[in-house]
Amino acid sequence: MPKEKEIKYITKEINFIITLEKPKQFTIESENNLNGKKARLRKQAPNKYSLHVKSDLDFDLILGSSINIKLSNQELNLNVERASVKGLAGSFSASKYFFSCEIKIYSFQSKNLSLDNLYYCKQIIPIRENTHFFYKIDDFTYSSDKSTFSRGLLKIQLAGENKFEAYITKVEEKDYLIIESRQKLTPENFKSFTWPIIISLSYFMGYLMQDECYFFYYEQKDTNTFNSFEYKQLRDSIRTSYTPINSNPYGWDLNNSIAKDYEGKLTNISQKQFSELCKRTYSDIEIEGIILLILESSSRSLVLMPAGLSVALESLTQYFSDKHPEILRPIPEKQVSDSFKTELREVLLSYKDKIKSQGLEILKNKINDINNPTNSEKLKAPFKIFNVALTEIDEKVLSHRNDFLHGNITLKGKKGKEYSMESFEISLRLITLLNIIILKMIGYEGYILNHAKLQEKGIGKIIDEEPFRKI
Repeated sequence: MPKEKEIKYITKEINFIITLEKPKQFTIESENNLNGKKARLRKQAPNKYSLHVKSDLDFDLILGSSINIKLSNQELNLNVERASVKGLAGSFSASKYFFSCEIKIYSFQSKNLSLDNLYYCKQIIPIRENTHFFYKIDDFTYSSDKSTFSRGLLKIQLAGENKFEAYITKVEEKDYLIIESRQKLTPENFKSFTWPIIISLSYFMGYLMQDECYFFYYEQKDTNTFNSFEYKQLRDSIRTSYTPINSNPYGWDLNNSIAKDYEGKLTNISQKQFSELCKRTYSDIEIEGIILLILESSSRSLVLMPAGLSVALESLTQYFSDKHPEILRPIPEKQVSDSFKTELREVLLSYKDKIKSQGLEILKNKINDINNPTNSEKLKAPFKIFNVALTEIDEKVLSHRNDFLHGNITLKGKKGKEYSMESFEISLRLITLLNIIILKMIGYEGYILNHAKLQEKGIGKIIDEEPFRKI
């Protein structure tokens, strides 16, 4: 593990988050009947802020409608970016009728935040579960104002000279993912960079950390004094057990003698390789979508899991087929291919009096596509590009993927076709094939997890293979 100490300032920000999550009284500024009313901001769930207002006058609001408001008290001035009316009610108290309103808040920011300004930026995501990326990605050590020594610092470079650092820290028994920019960016630019970092981290960790996040903005680098902040509610986090690699052979239910055979053989992803995946995810929306689909699908039921993974594999193979068409064409040279097609068209024309016009058009189109690879060859494109030898079982899995794509999600038997694998095993093997392509794409050479073998008890049969597969 590389050794390089970094000092991180996190106490002030974490304490601010903890304090912000406690109930607070605000005065509302708005263009409707809420203006001037006192309201209580509360956090009712891990990622849900809500505002509660009472009045002796009707609010004249529509349930579910979006509203624009500002909140202020002695400590904070907030612009609420996204909010909606969640609840409206009326009640009697001491012979008096009161109206109450609950407003769901999705995002807010400090009033002094300018989205056009350049800042040093920091994103903090509170994590519901204990997690880390040890045994998966090489990391640096660092110190913070909470701890003199910690490990788990990642250094990432994206899009030119844009550099970032990411780490997971624990404060009062709760974990936080923190991503920092090492140069000034606008808030929106910063977010466009951190999202691919989060996706790439999630791929290796099996945990797409979302739910909610806080952003802090600074005028100075490496300081604990932030100028402004914002909060955003996100989609729910996603958790899956099917990560691509783990360099700890004893982290599985394996015989000690088998685990010992792999001591020193299993390796982490390097920082350079991790940065490469971040770059790919940032620059190619297809790669971003494929990784998200893998995470989503591998966390679903056995009905949805293989179908989603089949779509992911189809998308990934199409991506590489489009990038390297010359590798797949039966006739690689364009000039030779064009000449071959021309001669075929001349032969076809010599039969034009013997073929119906409709048939002639069909054959013309077939000649135009004659140098295109078959669907089966397209599916093998990335493996061919990265010189990965497919096993006989890999070939079977690839053929099954076509069943899922064409709606046979339960693998109902068809005439002339037998199924030797259940959906769960096929799903695990699809994950392995997807991992092979993605890891080879970023330059990784080493062992990956063979989930079919590692999950053979769940499959219900002995898998006569090694628990780790070398690529």
